[in-house]
Amino acid sequence: MSDRYRGVYGQRDIVFLNKTEMQKRRLDEGDRVDLVTLSTDGHERRVRNLRVVGYSLPDGCCAAYYPETNPLVPLYAHDPLSFTPSSKGIPIRIERSHAAIAVENLKMKTKED
Repeated sequence: MSDRYRGVYGQRDIVFLNKTEMQKRRLDEGDRVDLVTLSTDGHERRVRNLRVVGYSLPDGCCAAYYPETNPLVPLYAHDPLSFTPSSKGIPIRIERSHAAIAVENLKMKTKED
């Protein structure tokens, strides 16, 4: 619960993105997103409601904690000799969290009233 290296304390439900990736996706620090694996086995693999945290990473990359994001790793994604999961190379899609969308809609409705 304490990641002094990255300055994150008291939570692990986060995804790290660099500022360029956040801008491309119109995301701000603290926004909530879902991560969805682009798998080929017909199973939806989704981790919901992660908080976006800005961090210096290469473009096209993100990072998150495990075991919290283990559900994103398909069983077929492993080294053929050691069977070690390929956790660092899983293609994903980032979507706004449905919970976050509901909150935004509620805020907009409250402003209208």
